[in-house]
Amino acid sequence: MYLSIRIQISKTEYYYAIIGPTLTLSYNDTLIKTILKKAKFPMSQKEEIFDLYKSIPSFQTKTKNLFLTCYNLLTTIKFKELPTLLTDSQEVKLETTYHTFHTFQNPAYTNADIEWNCQKEQLWRFAISRGDLKKAKQALNEMTSTDYLYCTPNDSLQTRKHILFSVNTLCRVAAIDGGADFISAHQTHNTFFLSIKNLSNTTELDMLIQHILETYCNLVIASLTKTFSPIVKKAITYIHYNYEQPLTLHMVAQSIPCGESHLSRCFHKETKKTFKEYLNEFRIQQAISLLKTGLYRITDIALLVGFSSYTKFSIAFKKQTGIRASEYSKMN
Repeated sequence: MYLSIRIQISKTEYYYAIIGPTLTLSYNDTLIKTILKKAKFPMSQKEEIFDLYKSIPSFQTKTKNLFLTCYNLLTTIKFKELPTLLTDSQEVKLETTYHTFHTFQNPAYTNADIEWNCQKEQLWRFAISRGDLKKAKQALNEMTSTDYLYCTPNDSLQTRKHILFSVNTLCRVAAIDGGADFISAHQTHNTFFLSIKNLSNTTELDMLIQHILETYCNLVIASLTKTFSPIVKKAITYIHYNYEQPLTLHMVAQSIPCGESHLSRCFHKETKKTFKEYLNEFRIQQAISLLKTGLYRITDIALLVGFSSYTKFSIAFKKQTGIRASEYSKMN
């Protein structure tokens, strides 16, 4: 997206000022993959295109304010300030073309945006219910509502607080679905309700969003590990936060720290599963959540949840669910 401004000097002379580019949505890999597919770019240029789009800012509050500043500056400029040889008595007449600025102040909130938000909302609720903080943050940040322009052209703090009230409530429901203690979840919800109500600026709000996600994820993990020893609790927490990485028992033991053999014995005794069995089952649970959103290809999901190959993912998926991932995807 660009802001194109026509600077009219006379009937036959004019200049154009271009401000941009910027993305209308927050950057995310899925968006860029869609662009690549539609534009039919060769895969050899994939990384180059990804790097290009990562460098372009999304049209959120800071970018909007910068556009507005540039626009106001250009609308007050005199012709003598332009590098030309004409007399400085002539004033510059500006006329916005192609996109008028009010379009940016009131961007269309399309059905595609609504569908995207619903899918991302489902994804971060699934992540909360699994105690997966990384995925919860990623999904919530990728929602088009994060810039709030579709309903608040002036980025109203009050409206953002209303949205955060909803986020708090949905996180409570997701945490309870994931096994979190109901009383703890209810108390946490009430605490955050008061915190949101007392927010005085957007910086505090952005910080609180991260704290809300982290707290509810920790509630889920605490519930899942409440009967385990401190060593096994730490091991499970580490798995939940790093399952997409190529984890090994040795790596987890070092993170605690404790002996690898000791961790293996304690882990199997308390969970009734080996480290590898628990890790694969958790990864498959995450894969199922991703499949339900319909946002990713199965081959991509295999890598996103930490499997080194699609073959290993396929074997583990069928072992745990009794059907292939492709069959499960069609059922949902």
